[in-house]
Amino acid sequence: MPEKREELAVYAVEYFCDKCGEVMMWNGVCLTSNPAQYPHVCVNGHTKNFLCSYPRKAYVYKEKVCPKCKNKIVDGVCLECNYHF
Repeated sequence: MPEKREELAVYAVEYFCDKCGEVMMWNGVCLTSNPAQYPHVCVNGHTKNFLCSYPRKAYVYKEKVCPKCKNKIVDGVCLECNYHF
């Protein structure tokens, strides 16, 4: 199958402490449990383990928009003006 390129939006994902609302940061340690866990701590010393490290990146496909009428494109066809891409 040939390569396919899509435009993505990149988001920073942070986790906020359940007790005080401050940002949780990974402390650099990886626990060798199965699955692995990543201990985090907030500025107030509250700790919590996660299955991933925060902050992290999330990728989302950008919605395709028709250049003619600015409506949504689905499966290469504009839903409004029927323009094919």
